[in-house]
Amino acid sequence: MPTRIQCNLFEKLGAFIKEKIPKDLDEIYIAVAYARYKGGIEILEEHLRKAKKIRIIVGAFGSTTPKALRKLYEICSEGDKEVRIIRDKDFHTKLYVFTFENKFIAIIGSSNLSKGGFERNIEINTILYGFTRYKTYRKLMKIFNEIWKRGKKLEKEFIEGYKKEYEKYREKRKGTKKSIIESIKRELNEGKARIWLLITSIENYKKCLKEKLWGVKIPPEVKDNRYLNLIKRIEKEDKTDYLVFYIKKSKNKKEGMKITGIFKRVSTPFEDKRKIWDDGIYAYRFKIKLITKKVYERPFNKDIIKKLKLNKIKCVQSLQGSMKELPKEDGIKLLEYLVLGKI
Repeated sequence: MPTRIQCNLFEKLGAFIKEKIPKDLDEIYIAVAYARYKGGIEILEEHLRKAKKIRIIVGAFGSTTPKALRKLYEICSEGDKEVRIIRDKDFHTKLYVFTFENKFIAIIGSSNLSKGGFERNIEINTILYGFTRYKTYRKLMKIFNEIWKRGKKLEKEFIEGYKKEYEKYREKRKGTKKSIIESIKRELNEGKARIWLLITSIENYKKCLKEKLWGVKIPPEVKDNRYLNLIKRIEKEDKTDYLVFYIKKSKNKKEGMKITGIFKRVSTPFEDKRKIWDDGIYAYRFKIKLITKKVYERPFNKDIIKKLKLNKIKCVQSLQGSMKELPKEDGIKLLEYLVLGKI
């Protein structure tokens, strides 16, 4: 039975669904921990409206938005279509099964029914292809039906009450995000931390995430330059280094400039000449770790840069393939923009 591995680093799940899953489906079975409309249900909406039979079970304990529930309720209000909710916080399933012409495509992995799961987050999934007569399909249906029994039918009245629960969840999450920023602020004010802007291409950024490494390219004939001095400073000074990636506009211009984070340096710098990045040997390296629950990502354009001490876009473009320590005020502004969406 054909099988393939999909990862959002190389191919977005949303794009795969749009391009590879037929629109005229016989049946759709979905079991996910949470769902959102934008970039999630939105991607599948045409499939859902055209399918002859739908069974969707989704977690309803905070992360799922009221809009997502309303949209699923509306789409599945007629015909052989039903949505159920599950209130068990241990429910973490991510399963999608599509059937057509006695065939099936199943997606099993880490992607929820959301923009994060379909595009933004680093997710990985196994995609199975086969016929509905196969034993694998019957096994999947047996598992799905066991999960289905645990859910309760989604009713309009529940959605109205769920709105208040969701708002409380949002406020709590907002407080958690603010606490991360406040904690870093305290370290900065006490002189115990720094914030670095790591400037790279989208291709190299993906390698950094995969390998959990950052590297600086220093020509072998150069014994002393600003990048080597930075590495020496990091090695010498006992400070916490917080990291924000600045990703330059891609060569094909499909992806614009953006920043992502928040990461942290978790090793002393070391030298390693193994080739990891395709465009050269970045021999001076340190290990990095994501410190937030997800990778935050925001556009990084002229309007944002004007509000920083960096001031002009040229200041950033001149630092291609390098790293820059940010002034404390700029660092805090960038973190607030990255995590809270405001600057």
